[in-house]
Amino acid sequence: MAYQLPSRGDKRAPTFDGSEPKELPRFFEDIAEIARQAAWNDRDHIRKFLYYAKTDIAELWETTDETNDPNPDVEMVKREIIALYPSLTAGKCYSKGELEHLVVERAKKEIKN
Repeated sequence: MAYQLPSRGDKRAPTFDGSEPKELPRFFEDIAEIARQAAWNDRDHIRKFLYYAKTDIAELWETTDETNDPNPDVEMVKREIIALYPSLTAGKCYSKGELEHLVVERAKKEIKN
């Protein structure tokens, strides 16, 4: 018997709406588990990223080069998608609050040559 996919919106279906970018790796893991059970190729795997993501998120992801490649690599697609969420690239950016805190703390200190 073929693997039965949950419908989009089903309580068992993976979903990603972009409101919590840190949930993206888990979304990818959920899709990977389904892909393993369903024995998908990379193209099918990527189609399900787009299928289960909210519409505006899927449209953003479709702008990546690898997503549009005729022979995409799922790991490369995941890297390109993750790059769209700067907060997921640990240590490479700071939040506005962290920057404001740094400025306030540095402003308290005396400037020396």
